[in-house]
Amino acid sequence: MPAALVGAVSCGRCGAGNDPRARSCANCGVTLLDAASGAALGTYSGLLAGVAPAAPARRRLAVLIDAAASLLPLVAGLTAVGLGATETGAVLVLIGLAVLAVQGFALATRGRSLARRILGLRSIDDLTGLPVRRPRALLGQLLVGSARGTLTADFRVGRDPLRSAVPPLEADALGAEVTRPKGRRRAGKDPLTGSVAHPDGGPVATVVLVLDSGVRLEVGTTLLVGRTPVNPEGQDHALYAWPDLSRSLSKTHALVEWTGTVLWVTDLHSSNGTRLLGPDGGLQPLVPGLRGPAGLGWTVQFGDRSLVVHAGSAEA
Repeated sequence: MPAALVGAVSCGRCGAGNDPRARSCANCGVTLLDAASGAALGTYSGLLAGVAPAAPARRRLAVLIDAAASLLPLVAGLTAVGLGATETGAVLVLIGLAVLAVQGFALATRGRSLARRILGLRSIDDLTGLPVRRPRALLGQLLVGSARGTLTADFRVGRDPLRSAVPPLEADALGAEVTRPKGRRRAGKDPLTGSVAHPDGGPVATVVLVLDSGVRLEVGTTLLVGRTPVNPEGQDHALYAWPDLSRSLSKTHALVEWTGTVLWVTDLHSSNGTRLLGPDGGLQPLVPGLRGPAGLGWTVQFGDRSLVVHAGSAEA
C-alpha cells in the first residue's frame, strides 16, 4: 500500500504524477489512496496497524480530568495556607504534587494516566509504538494532550497498540488436531470441532482456496498469486495467474504457504495491499514482507479480490 503512505499526488506503483483529486492513476490504473492521517507516515506504520487515533475532544477531556486530579489538591492546599491552616495546606499541596508525579510516571511507563485509563486511551510514540519517553513530548501530552511524534490511541474503535496486532489463533481456527480420550479418528472433518486432521493426528496435506470467482485451488506447499506472477530469482513456487479486470491485483501480489495447520500469507509489496479477515469479523492488514497466519474459515483479501480457506485432502 505505498500510495497510502506517500499520498495520492504520485502513484505508489509506477511513480507517475496525478491530479490530487484523481481516484486512479492515469498511467497504470491502480487505485490511489489518501495519505495516512497523523504523523505516522513511514515504513514503520505497520506497527500501528489497526490502531485508531483518538478524537481531539477526547484528548482534551483527558487533559482536563488529569489537571483536575492534581490541581484541585494544590489549589485547596494553597488556599488553606492563605487562611492560616498551614499543616493542612502543606498536606494538600504534597498530595497534589504526588498525583502529578504519578500521572507523569504512568504516562511514561504505560502510556495511560488516570484520565486515559477512564476514557480507554493510550498515548504512544508513533515511531516505536511504545509509551512516550521523550521529556518534551511527555510534557506536551500532559498539558495539551498531543505532541509532535506521538499518537493517542482510542480502544473503543481500534486496537491497543501495546497488544499484538494479530491475535493468537485457537486450535479450531488453525485446523489443528483436538485430542480425544480414546478411539481412532478417520481422516476428515471432526463434527465436534470443525478441525481437520490426518488419521494419525498429524497435519493435513493440502488446503483448498476458494476464490471469489468460484475457482478452487488445492495447495500443498507454496503458491504465488497475482495477475501474472513471476518467481523471484532462485525461488520455485507454483504460480496462479488470477484474472482481474479491475487491476486491483499486482502482477506478483502475494505468497501463500500451507504448513499443514495454518496458511501463511505474505504481501509482496503490492499496490493495494493484503488483508486477513477472521471468522469473528476482525480485519488485519498485512505489513508488506511480513507473513500473517490464516486458519480454516478465514478470508484473505488481495486488493478487491478475495479467497476463503477450506480444508483440503488429508493425503498428499
